[in-house]
Amino acid sequence: MKEADIERAISDYLQIQQNMGKLVWFRMNSGKAWVGGEKKYLIQLCQEGTPDILVIQYGRPIFFEVKSDTGKVSTAQEILMELLENQGALCYVVRSVDEVIALLEINIG
Repeated sequence: MKEADIERAISDYLQIQQNMGKLVWFRMNSGKAWVGGEKKYLIQLCQEGTPDILVIQYGRPIFFEVKSDTGKVSTAQEILMELLENQGALCYVVRSVDEVIALLEINIG
């Protein structure tokens, strides 16, 4: 399964959970983007290495980096996830929606 398909399935699941009031989630976009109409502006999105998804569950930040079965975590991702963990956040590399479900159940309360 492609990484984009896995991320879409995870996003769908998280949106249902948010709609039920169980968590809040955000899709984190790293890199840069051009915005605007006739006059365009380059804006910086999240920094390089930012995990794909942020979930806030019971006041705790949980970051998920989505990868396919063969996908590898970049050095920038490893470094940023370590920094986040040093600040008390939870960070996981996930390869399926089932992994996300299991990890969120483990971290309840």
